[in-house]
Formats: sequence, structure tokens, C-alpha cells
Amino acid sequence: MEPAVREAKLDAVTELVKLAIKSAESGNWDAALQNLDEAASAYQPIPPDNAALPAGKKDPRYLGVGAAIAEGKGQLALRGGQVEEGVFHLEAGVKLRLDEEVAGGSPPPLSLSIGLVNLTGACHRLGRFDDALRYNGMAIERLRPIDMPPARIFLAAAIEGRGNLLSQLNRHPEAMAALYESGALAAQLAATGIPGGPQLLTEIFVAHSRAAAKAGDPVEAMRLSQSAADVAWDRFEKNPQGDREAISHFVAAQMNLLGFAEMCGRYAQGEDALFKVLRLVGPDPRVLARGKAYYEALKKLDDDKLEAGNLPRDEVEESYAQVLRFAAAPPPTRGASA
Repeated sequence: MEPAVREAKLDAVTELVKLAIKSAESGNWDAALQNLDEAASAYQPIPPDNAALPAGKKDPRYLGVGAAIAEGKGQLALRGGQVEEGVFHLEAGVKLRLDEEVAGGSPPPLSLSIGLVNLTGACHRLGRFDDALRYNGMAIERLRPIDMPPARIFLAAAIEGRGNLLSQLNRHPEAMAALYESGALAAQLAATGIPGGPQLLTEIFVAHSRAAAKAGDPVEAMRLSQSAADVAWDRFEKNPQGDREAISHFVAAQMNLLGFAEMCGRYAQGEDALFKVLRLVGPDPRVLARGKAYYEALKKLDDDKLEAGNLPRDEVEESYAQVLRFAAAPPPTRGASA
């Protein structure tokens, strides 16, 4: 194939990939998949070798176009719940990006890193933990030197992902170290006003609290849960209409705090967390069920234990009755104070 004809065909494939990206950004996933299928069909007959290059030298542009198709197909497969297919395409994309670099190409700075982050999560879901850790390490190594806000967000998320993986594998000291590092980085991003920083910081605090509890430190888990709740509430107060996840993050953090407080006998603090949620969301059946279970468990304890947890028996009975009354109460406005 003549070099000019080959370049024109690669141009056409590149335009189809761009159309797929635009379709995905607008939420038209079927169109995005169709664009990528057309791109793959048009790409397949193009010869990999560029006659204008020295013999034996791989064409970085050809490799980069193939990588973009594979990355797009992998992300769409993951979105559709087809995890194994997603891993197949993403692994192909990573290989092509690495070959593109070796061939002297200049891939988009974040393309390979994002592919590696997605591969980490997909392998984690499939139980391929060694592969997940390997891809995660590659992502972190590539993201560290990139000094731009999106890369820093992805780096914090990648380190958090490593912490979650290590926690699941019961490698608790390593997990906690990774989560402290990711939290510190996300706090820096949030403090400098980088978009997505506060949201990521909340999520990291929530994940870290669970890892701390699993590592046998419910007191630290409580502290981290409170930090998550504080950041989430601050997000809600600053942007009550636009940050829709803030309330769900706040509720998750407080409900986690309730469980951790119960684990370490700080029953009054658990009660405070429960009622903050009830005052905010009203008679949510799941919250009420958790509250009822909490007080029913406390009612079985000795008076000495309840006193030590700053929640004497008469207060337990009173609060239990109040939880039951919540079922008949109308929900409050969203602006209720936490």
C-alpha cells in the first residue's frame, strides 16, 4: 500500500475514534460502540509497516491508532459489565502503547496510565490480584512524574486503589501506608482547589476507615470516618445543588462511624452519628433498621459497659423509642443542619 494511501486510511480511522469519544461524552454509548467497531474494521486491513520508514522499524502512529481503538472498546466493555472482555481489550491497548513508545511515538500523557488504572480495577474484580497489583504499580510509576492536575487526581486514586487491594489481601501495614499517602495527596489537591479533589478526598477517607477497621484499629477508623463526614458536609454546604454525591458520602461516613464506634465501645458517639443521618434523610428504612439493630444490641449489654460508653441504659431506651418514632415522621428539608 502506498504511504499516502495508508496515511489517508489511518486518518479515516482516527476520525472514527474521535466520533466514538464524542458519542461517549454525550452518553450515546451505542453510537460510540458502533464508531469503534467501524474503526476496528477499517483498521484491520491497513498494513502495520510504513514503507516510508526504515525496514524493521515499527510505525508509532499505526500502533497509537490501534491502542486508541482497544482502549475505547475496553472502557465500553467495562461500562457494560463485560469485565473479561474489557480486560482483553485494555491489555491489548497497554501493549500497543508500550510498543508505540519504543517505536519513538508520543502517546497522550495520560492514555497509558488511565488504561493501567482501568486494568487494575478490572483485574481486581476478576480476582486477579497479582495482575491488579502489577498494573497498579505501572500506573503509579508513570503518573508520579506528570505534573498536571488530572494526573495528580489519577495518581491519588491509583494509590488508593493499591491500598484497597492490599487491604483485601490482608497486607495491612502496606495498605495503611498507601492510603495515608493517597489521602495526603488528595488533601493537597483539595486545598489548592483542583476540581475533583474534595470528592476524591472523601472517598479515600471512607476507604481508609474501612481498611483501618479491618486492620484492627477501630479508633483510627472512627477518626477517618469523621474526616470523611466533615469533608462531605463542607462540599454540600458549598455546593448544595451541584455536588449530589456529597450527601450520600456524608451518610456513608456517618453510618461507618456508627459501626466503628460500636466496635470500640464508644456508644454515645455511635448514637450521635446515627441521629445526624436520621435528621438529614428522615425515616430511611435502611437507616432505621440499622438504628434498631444498634439499640437492640446495646440493650443486651451490662450497665457497666453502657456507662463506660457514655450511654446509660435509660438513654438507650429513650433513643430506641425515638428511632421507632422516626418511622412516622415526615422527611426534613435537604438543608437541615448536620
